[in-house]
Amino acid sequence: MPERKTVGQLMEEMRLKAGAQNYHGHEYMDLERFAEDTRHMIIFDVLTNDSPVGWKGERTRLFLSDTGYEKALDSQAKGAD
Repeated sequence: MPERKTVGQLMEEMRLKAGAQNYHGHEYMDLERFAEDTRHMIIFDVLTNDSPVGWKGERTRLFLSDTGYEKALDSQAKGAD
């Protein structure tokens, strides 16, 4: 008997079939997305080897709290120098 898929797995398959990109970092249905303190989602390109998240050349998605988002903005500002 084939393994049954969850609703989240079926949604992810349909998203990808419809042409949605698959990013590194948090998955589309990641539990972080539904955390009580999650307020932001960011998608970004990692431009350097010393990035605190991801590897150079990756496009990454993260679901963040307000604190995590502030840290991301700080990293962005430092990278713009």
